[in-house]
Formats: sequence, structure tokens, C-alpha cells
Amino acid sequence: MFYRYYTYTMNEIELKDLESNILTRRDVMRILKKSQPTIWKWVRLGILREHRIGRRGFYYKHELLEAIEKNNIPLEKKERVKAAAHG
Repeated sequence: MFYRYYTYTMNEIELKDLESNILTRRDVMRILKKSQPTIWKWVRLGILREHRIGRRGFYYKHELLEAIEKNNIPLEKKERVKAAAHG
């Protein structure tokens, strides 16, 4: 199985980019309101592009926004409606 991981060293990334353009996996989970397994699944399917520094995964903001737009990912959770009890 092919995983879309891109590995970098800290020297290849400027510190100013870490503050403004890079999101952690947890940030992406909060933005998309999705669980960690869902994020991993989307990386495996190529929906999201994950980059790595060692074992830590991160995402570029512009790539996340492109993925949201391209794949029509909703940013709000759908409400579940419980069926009324019959009786």
C-alpha cells in the first residue's frame, strides 16, 4: 500500500513557516471536525497530503484548503436525528 508521506528535516523548513503555514494533525482534526482514523484514511486515499519530520505529521494550510475545496469536504458536523420511539 502506498502512503503519501513526505519527509523533511528541520533545516529544510524555515521557522517562520512553522508559525503561520503549517498545521499539526490535531489542528486538522479540529478544523475538519474529523477523528484521527479518518484523517489517516484520507492521507492513505490521497485526499490529504501529509508531510513528516521524523515521526511527526504536519499539513500545509494551502494544501488543506485546496483539499477541502477539491473534495467538497464539509466543515460542520451533521446532526444525527434519533427516530422517535413508537408505542
